[in-house]
Amino acid sequence: MMALIRREDALAAIDAVGAHSSSTLVVKAKCYAVVKTDSVVPTVDAVEVVRCRDCRYYRREPSQVRPDADVVWCDKHNDREDRINLAAVDDDWFCADGERRAQNG
Repeated sequence: MMALIRREDALAAIDAVGAHSSSTLVVKAKCYAVVKTDSVVPTVDAVEVVRCRDCRYYRREPSQVRPDADVVWCDKHNDREDRINLAAVDDDWFCADGERRAQNG
C-alpha cells in the first residue's frame, strides 16, 4: 500500500529540520525544491473518505436474535424502522454521503 502525504505536511517537515551547518541548508533547499516541483514528486488525484465506522450515520447495536452478533446499518441509506431490508454495512466501506462523526460522539 502506498502511503500518501499532503504536500503542505512534507514542506512543514522539511522546515522543521534544524539548520546547523551550510550543508544542512543546502540539503533542505534541495528537498524543498523537489517537493515543490510537481514533475519530480509523483502525485495522485485523491480525496479523503469517511469510512463507515467513522461516519455519523453508522449504527451498531447488539442483535436481538443472536447474542454473539451485532446489527449494523447506515441511517443515510437504510430505513432504520424497516429492519427486514437492512443491508449489512462493512466497517471499512465508505460512500460519497459519508460525514465524519464528531470527535466526542
